[in-house]
Amino acid sequence: MKVTFQAFTIINAKDTNGAAIYNRGTLNLKGMKIAESTSTNGAIYNKVSLYITKTSFSSNKAKKGAAIYNLGYLNSQYSTFNKNQVSHLGSAIYTTETGKIVIYANNFTENYNSSVYLASRKDNEIRATQFINNTAVNGAAIYNDGILRVNKTYFYNNKATQHGGAIYNKNLMTIQNSTFTQNYAKINGGAINTQSSAKIIYSKLNENTAKYGGAIFNTQNITIQNDKFNTNHVSDHGGAIFNSVSKTGYVKITNSEFTKNTASLGGGVYVHGKVTITINTCSFNENKNNAIYLKTSGDKNTITNTNFTKNNSTKNGGAIFNEATKLTITRSTFKENGNTDGGAIYNYRGYVTVTNSIFKANKRIDLHNTQGKIIADKNWWETNTKPGSTRAFNVTINN
Repeated sequence: MKVTFQAFTIINAKDTNGAAIYNRGTLNLKGMKIAESTSTNGAIYNKVSLYITKTSFSSNKAKKGAAIYNLGYLNSQYSTFNKNQVSHLGSAIYTTETGKIVIYANNFTENYNSSVYLASRKDNEIRATQFINNTAVNGAAIYNDGILRVNKTYFYNNKATQHGGAIYNKNLMTIQNSTFTQNYAKINGGAINTQSSAKIIYSKLNENTAKYGGAIFNTQNITIQNDKFNTNHVSDHGGAIFNSVSKTGYVKITNSEFTKNTASLGGGVYVHGKVTITINTCSFNENKNNAIYLKTSGDKNTITNTNFTKNNSTKNGGAIFNEATKLTITRSTFKENGNTDGGAIYNYRGYVTVTNSIFKANKRIDLHNTQGKIIADKNWWETNTKPGSTRAFNVTINN
């Protein structure tokens, strides 16, 4: 049975499941207003199919899904969710494992405790939507425990008291063409905290802050492609990205830019654990306290076709601090990087090979090696002659 409700208001409804509406068929809502309802599960409780257009949900309260508790199919377009709150998760929408969501051009503002919670393993999508000024313990905008695609979506000033200022991810997630600006987490992942595999593509992450991982905190496989990280900040490690993997995993970063990110260690990228990192065709500019810090047990770590310019550190390794890691660098450029030792690269107990790369106007010593090994072969040092100890300390130079 198909039913359409249009252009009327429901206020102050109360019930256990679906304070305003309990749906077991196909329901269309158009131009509705649902406000100030109180329930255990949702102002709307949806078991089958729910289509929402230009409808507003405000100041609803529940344990889960203050606006919508969804067990079926939910399609929401051009709707707003404002100041809804829950004691558990999903202040605007809570979707169970049996449900599916398609959210297009919605606005989620000032909701408390994860605006959207998702457990569904189906093909779920959030597109062309805004999440602004939401708050939570973890994942103020989205808490994903299912499978989710996020596309062309804007996250601004979302705040978490623990992890994932905008998004907390525990399952599979792909983010494309999205922007994260000025999101905050007190502990890990100012914009995104991902505990499972994730892909972030053609996105911008700017001015996000946390203790670890200003933009992204990651503990599993992650692919970063065609992204821009600008002016993210942490009080500890990983200004833009913090990666720590206890099981064997990978970090793949391609065609991405890291600019003016800051940390106490790893201003651009911090990678630690049983992980293999691949960086290809990227740029690291003006990051503070190492563009990259590496301490991994993976044996195929590579940096290729990447430019490092004006990165600095108050300690070691303006561009790269490599600790106990096997690293191969090829066809990369190090220019005007600076610090105390190893203006371009500082290696401690690791094994580094640098080939066909350019070192130009770096401060102090270009390459500094302590208790490890650096082999430099066929590089250019602003001269055709082999550099002396003023350019490379304890380094084997073959060109």
